Amino acid sequence: MNNIQQVTVDQTIEDYEKQIAALEQNLDEMTIALTHAWNQLVPFLQDTSETDTSQGLEPILQAVLAAIDVPLGGIYLLRDREWLTSPPDLPQRNVLSAYLNEVRSHTLFTWRYYDEGKAELWLFSPIITNDEIIGYIGIASEDIQRQFAEAERRILIRMAERAAGQIGAIQLAEMRQREAAARRELEIASHIQRSIQPKAAPSVPSLDVAFYWEPARQVGGDACGWFIQPDGTLNWFILDVSGKGLPAALAAVSLYTAFRMGLRLGQAPDAILRLANEEFYQAFTDSNLMATAAIFSLNPQTG
Repeated sequence: MNNIQQVTVDQTIEDYEKQIAALEQNLDEMTIALTHAWNQLVPFLQDTSETDTSQGLEPILQAVLAAIDVPLGGIYLLRDREWLTSPPDLPQRNVLSAYLNEVRSHTLFTWRYYDEGKAELWLFSPIITNDEIIGYIGIASEDIQRQFAEAERRILIRMAERAAGQIGAIQLAEMRQREAAARRELEIASHIQRSIQPKAAPSVPSLDVAFYWEPARQVGGDACGWFIQPDGTLNWFILDVSGKGLPAALAAVSLYTAFRMGLRLGQAPDAILRLANEEFYQAFTDSNLMATAAIFSLNPQTG
């Protein structure tokens, strides 16, 4: 008799285990189906190349609110301390921000909010990229006794993963835009710097002059120029600003312009260098730049 009872109990446990396994499989299939549906929907809801972070996350927030059927929700980004909430004017933002800035949880967690007779039950999932918590996505029920179902919890986790991917895509698009803008700025600076360099050496009787200029990078801190006075005197200058890249190039263009203008006005080389030092010394020092320059003056008739 005991053996029969033991077999019956074992069979019952086995049946329950099978039912639980079937339920878990159905739950997994449901959340996977939801994710696949979301993957198909996302391209029609957003364009990461032309949107900011909050706009890019809006469809995710609305999708999770619809899927779980709750009235309140929000996405909070820790770095920018930026909120995206539904409704937009969620009054408890500041309280939630203070709490989320401290909690740093890598798993789902609940939080109860009480204010002047009003109570809310929040469920949060961390948004994680590269093992770092960058924010939280949360939903709230006005039923403080509500128990969020396992399916609802899994949906929130899936949407947190989707939010992490979306944020990564937006940040990548922003980085590419910044890189494109920086390349454009360098191209403009390079064009300006090349345009001011002499196209050919000066033609001076009884004197052979040659030069070659090429920056180490797209732009650089080296420059040279010349000007022939009405009496035939050749004034030639060279300058070198320490460093490479855009700061050195901008400083070199400034010095080039000052030297060229001084020579055109007929100022003596020593006067030009003295005035340039007075004008640029403090600005270069504050920018951690240093420049070396020389101006040569030669009258071919007198040597």
